[in-house]
Amino acid sequence: MLEILKERAEKEGVFNIACINRPWEEVELDKEGWLGKFDLVFASMTPGINDKETLEKMIKASKGYCYLSRFAGQRRNNLQEKLWQKLFQEAWSDLSMDIIFPFNLVYAMGYFPSLRFINAKWVNEESVEETTGKLRDWLAGYTDITPAVLESLHEFVVNESVNGLVKEEVETNIGMMVWQV
Repeated sequence: MLEILKERAEKEGVFNIACINRPWEEVELDKEGWLGKFDLVFASMTPGINDKETLEKMIKASKGYCYLSRFAGQRRNNLQEKLWQKLFQEAWSDLSMDIIFPFNLVYAMGYFPSLRFINAKWVNEESVEETTGKLRDWLAGYTDITPAVLESLHEFVVNESVNGLVKEEVETNIGMMVWQV
């Protein structure tokens, strides 16, 4: 994403952007000079804001507004659901990234965030290799990727493919909230 940003900025003649490639958890606001520095702190669909401490850091970096978007409620993903069932013999359910958790924290901190929801549906068709990589990366958040897991994953993806392509169908809700600090 940073490479795309750099290319687009150069193409548009925008040169006042500094790209910093570092996990949010490692950013030290004091050392960077970022305490209360930004008019808007924007975090969209990122695992970087994942607990009370990272959310508080987001707020401390803002002198104006904060925006956070995350999944809301249960996501439906045909491939993730089938793979989870195959590997763990149980239905997949994960609400850990739900927008309601940071909403409640922000509200408990004394802010009054505005919250909106949109429903999103999309279909991806990708190669066996691309799909295997995406599902491997997703699974790594839940379990160790052992050779046995990798073999089972690859077998699953090959079985899901038609003419070398795998169809992923996703339906979800996305929560978007903004608040003034």
